[in-house]
Amino acid sequence: ETFEQLLRDFPDSEFNDVAAYQAGEVRLMRKEYQRALALFEKARSLAKSERVLQQSWLRLAECLTFVNDWENAEKEFSGFYADFPTSEFMRRCLMWLGWSQENLKRFEQAIANYRIVLRGGKRDELSARSQFQIGQCLIQMNEADQAVRELILVDVNYAFPVWSARSVLEIGRILDNQDNEEEANNRFREVVFKFPDTDEASVARDLLRERGVSVER
Repeated sequence: ETFEQLLRDFPDSEFNDVAAYQAGEVRLMRKEYQRALALFEKARSLAKSERVLQQSWLRLAECLTFVNDWENAEKEFSGFYADFPTSEFMRRCLMWLGWSQENLKRFEQAIANYRIVLRGGKRDELSARSQFQIGQCLIQMNEADQAVRELILVDVNYAFPVWSARSVLEIGRILDNQDNEEEANNRFREVVFKFPDTDEASVARDLLRERGVSVER
């Protein structure tokens, strides 16, 4: 509210681009996506530095994904990619571009962008999520065996419990769909015991109980 008041009371201020951006960040944190979207759009239009321009542009595009406007999100991320090919935020842009394309069922394009994020071997959360999403795309493409191989890499290569838990849970579901119930149950138990503090552990625990499988060690 303070940042927005600054925008109203001092419309010609040299700090309006930063005020709009910071107000957008708070609205985004509060999941007020439409209000955040408008503020990031304002920040982009007022940007006096390339850094504010880039950050506002990416946040605007990310807000579009949160309201499921995948077509416009893809357009904005693609525009960012074209205008700032050497940006320090490029990996982040490509992960979100892939996410937009995945939701538009453009799976091969999405996978290509996720793989660019993985280049260079960084072991950060962007890489962990991109690796996971590659597996998700392959599931949608009915490439179950390849999906399992990609999902295994999430847990093997990255130390992010949430993405590892999701990957192992998805592997369990794939095995279950292939009528490999014993191995599926083993994967569900792995989620429960290896990642006990995740939402995925709760899902896996419920699946095991529905099958009458013990969730005790």
